[in-house]
Amino acid sequence: MNRHLKRMSAPRTWPIKRKESVWITRQNPGPHTMKTSIPLNVIFKDILGYTKTTRETKKVLQQGNVFVNNQVRKDVRFPVGPLDVLSLPTGENFRLLYNKLGKFVLVPIAKEESKKIIYKIKNKNLLKGKKVQLNFENGSNMIVDKDIYSTGDSIILEEGKIKEHIKFDDSMIAYVTGGKHINSVGHLKKTDKGYEIKTKKGLFKVQKEHVFVIGKDKPLFKIKENESDEGN
Repeated sequence: MNRHLKRMSAPRTWPIKRKESVWITRQNPGPHTMKTSIPLNVIFKDILGYTKTTRETKKVLQQGNVFVNNQVRKDVRFPVGPLDVLSLPTGENFRLLYNKLGKFVLVPIAKEESKKIIYKIKNKNLLKGKKVQLNFENGSNMIVDKDIYSTGDSIILEEGKIKEHIKFDDSMIAYVTGGKHINSVGHLKKTDKGYEIKTKKGLFKVQKEHVFVIGKDKPLFKIKENESDEGN
């Protein structure tokens, strides 16, 4: 597989300069699609501006001090996806979100928040001994003892343990990851015809695949007013 792609053909979700050079790093294949992820090399070079060359990025990563969702990542092509947490040796922590234009943005977060990793359940498998394997949208999975989780639910992990279970249900706070209202935050509403999100600006329809529940009484993270609509 080609390790690069032309900048002009890069996903529109990537906030990069299209005419700066011909080629740009292509992320590794994996659970995230090309549109819904961005490689570490592009983050370091094009978004943060912390490195100027791929060789410099490799040197930084090989030190083993760069974490994605609290796991060390050393591959410049490793794909970072929506809501993932990036922790740097500088002490900075970021959550990858979208802006209103549907482009990725790294939002600074506190160290305490960086310990909380949120995953959306894509599907699940029943195992022997009544164990259940939860398969998450980012390709990772986890085995649990109780079958209390459903597709679309979210779980918040802290130090590898489930700290909170957020059901895909009415009134839950949801973050929109695609469609016309991308990056909006509001309360989820189930209807006979599908799903809606209620924000300060009103009620709008949304596809289930674009809904990421992020809290019960309050959201896991906050969206700045110039980035999204805060839910009521």
